[in-house]
Amino acid sequence: MTRAGAKASLQWVFGRAPGGPSAYRWLTRVAGGTQATHVDKLARVVPGYIEVWERRCDVDWSTAKVTILEPGYTPFWALSLYLNAGRGPTLVNHEARFLDRYVGHAVDEAVRTAKDAPEERVNVVKGLRDAGVHEALSQVGAVVHEAASLTSLSIESGSQTLVHSGGILEHFRPETLSLILAECRRVLAPGGIVSHVIDHRDHLYHADKSIEPMDHLRFGSHDYEFRFGHRLGYHNRLSPTQVTKLFKASGFEPIAVRRMILPDQKYVDEDTAMSGLLGCSKLHQDFADWSEVDLRTAACHYLFRLPSRDDAAGH
Repeated sequence: MTRAGAKASLQWVFGRAPGGPSAYRWLTRVAGGTQATHVDKLARVVPGYIEVWERRCDVDWSTAKVTILEPGYTPFWALSLYLNAGRGPTLVNHEARFLDRYVGHAVDEAVRTAKDAPEERVNVVKGLRDAGVHEALSQVGAVVHEAASLTSLSIESGSQTLVHSGGILEHFRPETLSLILAECRRVLAPGGIVSHVIDHRDHLYHADKSIEPMDHLRFGSHDYEFRFGHRLGYHNRLSPTQVTKLFKASGFEPIAVRRMILPDQKYVDEDTAMSGLLGCSKLHQDFADWSEVDLRTAACHYLFRLPSRDDAAGH
C-alpha cells in the first residue's frame, strides 16, 4: 500500500468514528508534535504575506486590525504580526486549540524571520519563550476566540482591515464557504481586504509524492464522498476559477489571484502559470471543464477588496 493509501485509510477510520477527528488531531498535533513543522512552514510564508499586504494592498500597520482564521495550535501568527506590525491580531480557531508545547519554537522562528522589528518588540517576544501560550498571546495583544464558528464570528461589524486564512477554506463545502465569505464581508471596514490561501492539491500528495498533485480529481462525486467525505479528508475540489466567482458573488473586487505552481513552489501571475506541472492527467468527467491554467495551479493566494463607500456610491 502507498503512503497515500495508508494515510487515507487511517483518516477514513478516524474521520467516521464518533469523536474520531478529535482523537486523530490529539494523536498528531498534541502527542505527535506535528505542529512544529507547521511553525517552520509559517516562518517561510508569513513574511511574504506581510510584504504582499504592504506592497499590493497598501496596508497601513499604524491603524490596521487583522483577523486570522484558524491560525493553528501555535502562537506564531500573533508573535510575527506583533514584531512586524506592532499589534497582535484577532485569532479565530474553529478546530485547533492553542498549545503550550510550541511556544518556544514559535518565539525563535518569529524573531528569526522578523523584518526590521524594533528592539523593544524583539525583547518582548524573546521574553515569552518559556511562557504559557495564552500568556504569550495576551502579552502581544492578541484577541483569541477558540471553538468558534467561522460563519458567525464574534467580531464587530465593519471593524477589521484584513481577514486572512491559509489552507483551510478548501475543507469547507461550497455553501459553507459562501457563508464564511459573507461573514468576512460583514466584519471588514469599507476598503478592507480578504487574503485567503487555498491549497488546490490533493492533501494526500503532501504525504506521498508518488501520486499526482491533484489526484483527487480522478474520482466522481459519489466515489469521492465514500472515500473522503469526512472531517479529516474532505476537500471541496473547487477550481481557482470557481473560487474567484465565489469571491465576486460575495461582493469583493479582485486585487490579485496569485497562483502557486509546481515544482518551483513559487507564486506567479496567470500568464506564467502555464509553466507549472499539470496537476492530474486522468480527470474524471466531472472536471472536464477545468482550464489548463487551473490544472497547473497547485494553490492560490486570493487577494480581494471590499469596495469603499465611495466606490459603492459610484456604482
